[in-house]
Amino acid sequence: MKKDKILLILYVVLNLLILSIIGICNQNFNLVTYFSLLQIILSILLISHVNKRFLSIPIIFLSLSYLFHFGQSIIISFGFNDVYAYKSVFSTSSLGLYMQAEYFAMVSHFFVTIGLVNGKQFLHNYMQFKKEDRKSLSRIATIALIVISVSILPMLYLDFIKLLAVINSGYLSTYDTYMSGINKYLSFFAQFARPAIAMLLISHKNDTKRATILYVFASLYLFLVMLSGDRSTNMIYFITYSFIYFRLVKELKLKTILVLAVGGYFLLGFVSTISVFRDGSSFTLDSFIYYFRHRSNDGVFYSILREFGGTIKTLVYSIRFTPSYSNYNFGLTYILSWFGVLPKLPDFLSEFLIIHFTFTRSFPATYQGSLGGSYLGELYYNFGWLGCIMSVIVGYFIGSVNNLAEFSIKKKDWLILSLIMVLFPSIILWVRGYFVELLFKFFWLSLFSIYLYKYGERYAIFRWILSKYEQTLKPQGE
Repeated sequence: MKKDKILLILYVVLNLLILSIIGICNQNFNLVTYFSLLQIILSILLISHVNKRFLSIPIIFLSLSYLFHFGQSIIISFGFNDVYAYKSVFSTSSLGLYMQAEYFAMVSHFFVTIGLVNGKQFLHNYMQFKKEDRKSLSRIATIALIVISVSILPMLYLDFIKLLAVINSGYLSTYDTYMSGINKYLSFFAQFARPAIAMLLISHKNDTKRATILYVFASLYLFLVMLSGDRSTNMIYFITYSFIYFRLVKELKLKTILVLAVGGYFLLGFVSTISVFRDGSSFTLDSFIYYFRHRSNDGVFYSILREFGGTIKTLVYSIRFTPSYSNYNFGLTYILSWFGVLPKLPDFLSEFLIIHFTFTRSFPATYQGSLGGSYLGELYYNFGWLGCIMSVIVGYFIGSVNNLAEFSIKKKDWLILSLIMVLFPSIILWVRGYFVELLFKFFWLSLFSIYLYKYGERYAIFRWILSKYEQTLKPQGE
């Protein structure tokens, strides 16, 4: 504990020194990039030391935050052959704005890290379950299967028509698949299928064979659906399933890490290829292979940095247009977003809340096209430069979620862990999304799961599924 405090103080001192140097040399773009890279390395080392493990929610979140907000800076500063330089954020904004955005991101990452390593600790006598491990896992499996039974067919149907749409008419046509008719209502149920699969994977933690089969087939399905152009949703669930599998089922070893590194390289190439071909009018296998080779020639890492690093544009625009075009939101985003848990909002209320839900709607209309979110841009929209300091709350929240996850694993509190894994994908997506996206699935699936966990045995179907799983799930150590 004493060593942790010493390292934290050292981290603070080094960051204050780094940020002071950048503040003085505020026109040296390359210096900001180099120091940002040093900062993220120091942050990851500190977090891994405090948490006593490298595979953790805070490291995943902060690493993705860096990739999405500094990816294009690395391309520029490290001299990549940038064949798409004319599309870069740097070419469409002033040096001053870009530097402000990067400095804001660096200060925010500093405070986020402080919050991550100081998340709430959970006492060992807190939230202990009376149910034994096997019984708890059976209940989680039962809940997951009930959710899957009502959500899997809508998910398969909607994913299938998205694939057909991209093959026949191109990526842009996929936006119409959820907009009207019965599909709009099917999408409500479909959104719960992927988190329910995460819960099912947790329930099979003691059965390596069954868990591996589920993990492999679920991952292959996600890769297939990525061909529709929907990378973000499927990628974050792949990260979630991988986190569960390698945290609970199969411990990471050097051989596994090497295999994953090779597979990850090709996966990144696959993901970056999708970003190119989806802009075409139609999809064919030949066109996909052509674009994959094209991306490989450009360099997979360059392609990933170019593609994902564009999130900095949202932060740049947030600084540019707040408060010159729209006033600060003074934290209302994080209060009014709770209306987002309601399945249906009246039209007048929906129109009023849209800017609070999606802060990019506060930008001029000509700057909103193809623009994703950014939790850092959202902080600036609400608090201006004070958003850097407020980001410590973001870090504290995510650090607390991680500590609760680790505590639930130690105490075999599988319901709490399952609910955290429902929230986990939304936390990852928040890096380039909006706060409101954290709430809906987590709120309703948590409510449903807690109710069934406590009162499910009142219902015959629950008792029947539960009894079957109690016979098939292997207790730990068997």
